[in-house]
Amino acid sequence: MRLFRQQAARQQAESALFPQSWLPHVLWMLLFLTGCAAADSPRALLDLQVNPAVLRADGTGSVTIQYHVAREAAVSLALQSTDGTRYVLRDRVPRGPGAYSFSFSGAVGGSVLPNGAYTVIATAEASGSGERTEQRHALTIANADTAPPVIAELHVAPAALSPNQDGVDDRLAISFTVSEPVAVDVHLLAGDETRWLVRESAAGPGTVRLSWPPALRHAPQLNQAVERLPAGPAAVEVAIWDRAGNRTAQRHAIDIGETGIPQVRVSDLAITPTTVQAGGILTVSARIANAGAVTLRAAPPGPATYAWGQDAPSLGYVADTGTVRWGVDFSLNRSEIGYPFRWSLGRDLAPGESILVTGEITISEDFPKEPVQLWLGVIHENNRILADKRGITRIHLVDAGG
Repeated sequence: MRLFRQQAARQQAESALFPQSWLPHVLWMLLFLTGCAAADSPRALLDLQVNPAVLRADGTGSVTIQYHVAREAAVSLALQSTDGTRYVLRDRVPRGPGAYSFSFSGAVGGSVLPNGAYTVIATAEASGSGERTEQRHALTIANADTAPPVIAELHVAPAALSPNQDGVDDRLAISFTVSEPVAVDVHLLAGDETRWLVRESAAGPGTVRLSWPPALRHAPQLNQAVERLPAGPAAVEVAIWDRAGNRTAQRHAIDIGETGIPQVRVSDLAITPTTVQAGGILTVSARIANAGAVTLRAAPPGPATYAWGQDAPSLGYVADTGTVRWGVDFSLNRSEIGYPFRWSLGRDLAPGESILVTGEITISEDFPKEPVQLWLGVIHENNRILADKRGITRIHLVDAGG
């Protein structure tokens, strides 16, 4: 009995000396058990946050809609008004595990939603398992600008577009007026409603003017797009958005005629004679064929004969954009004018047609003493060279005495 009392007294003394020696062990055990429980409890399939809870839908405000997906799922997002109308923002978009967010300014389908109380509804359906989760968050829309912008005085010319690069009705001129700053998006709709972008930019207030297509020498990537344009009825669609996100669109009907780019084939080319004297005449001749699907528009008649040292501009033979001329260039040409000797085709050439052309150059005292190489080219004025450096021929100047 006395021994038992001694042990009890010793235990009381130890407890008094170390009153909380057991507590860290208990806390560690609780944390371990809590961690195990958390590991056994998977994260919710979907978490949703909307910030802020009030949206100023006048173009000055936005809300950030954030959601986290724990596993692969198809995610949908919608806004629902108090009368039950649902506006879809995302429809069963495949998402992998992770966080996603986007900014919402109040416009759905080109129209700003009116003031009122809404509910953001997010749903996720897990891939494979079919598990489905829905999260909701309140959102209030205030200061909504629901008035769409106005397109006034829309004009499109010509009524019949023929982008065949002949300089006639090749380009659309489009103009319209807006009363406020807007984003502009203009398309050409043709055939099966395939759209060729005309312009996408900011404009206004005031009159907006633009044209399409640009000169193809500045935008060669458009060549194939223009060639693919189908002939027949078409339309120009002008769409504008105000800063709040309201959209307005108008269409103007046009027709599309001949499209494509000029192509030529050169044959039977001769530059004669190969030895000349001052005062002599070089004759250049060739057959030029229309090898494409568009008509080659001939330039107006020009000089039949040039003197060496002259060029087409100095004789008043001005480039007529879109016309096709043929010319001669040479190896010692130090001027900024390529193919200074230029002649008209004489007449328009329909696809498959050809014509025999001839031009003359009188040799003057300025002709170089060393041999000169001459060649023929076909020029699509203010666009590109259709045939370059054909029939290169070396010409020698000889003294009159032989």
